[in-house]
Formats: sequence, C-alpha cells, structure tokens
Amino acid sequence: MEEGKLLICRTYDPVEQTATGTWKASANDLELLRNKEKIRDLREKLEEQAKKGLKVRALLPSLVRNSVNEIASDLIKSIEEEAIYNGEKINKNTMEELK
Repeated sequence: MEEGKLLICRTYDPVEQTATGTWKASANDLELLRNKEKIRDLREKLEEQAKKGLKVRALLPSLVRNSVNEIASDLIKSIEEEAIYNGEKINKNTMEELK
C-alpha cells in the first residue's frame, strides 16, 4: 500500500485495516459531480456561442460587402450633393431679370 494523506475514504475494510479514497489534490466524487454539472452548463453556453459564431462567419462576406456598398453609396451621395450644381443662382438671376 502506498503512503500518503487520505482526504476522503470511499471504502474501509476493518479486517484488513485498509481504506481506499482520494489523495491530496485529487477531486473527490462530490467535487467531480459538481464539476460535471458545471461542464454541462458551460458546454451548452459554448455550443450556443459557437453556433452564433458559425452563422456570423458564414454571413461575414455578404455583411462586409453590403456595408461597404452602403458606405460607398452614402459617400457618393454626399459628394454629389456638394459637387453637382443645380442652377439656383442662374434661376434666381433669370427670374430677377424677367421681372
């Protein structure tokens, strides 16, 4: 039998005076069950996040392309509004001369 500090005894044989259990720094059965529940909860959350991540990854090229198109469209529109002269001054001066 190996020597060490026994933290939790799982079985004990009084005739043989032997016990089996977990060693220091090892998880006992209760801790393992608690951790198993935590792992299950985390796995569900991570699976949901992974599904969302895969969806975004699949849609990313079209999302970027659509966003770039919208940005370019807005930029062109703002440039056109300032660059294209629609003749207000000509119209104003013409109307004044016709009076």
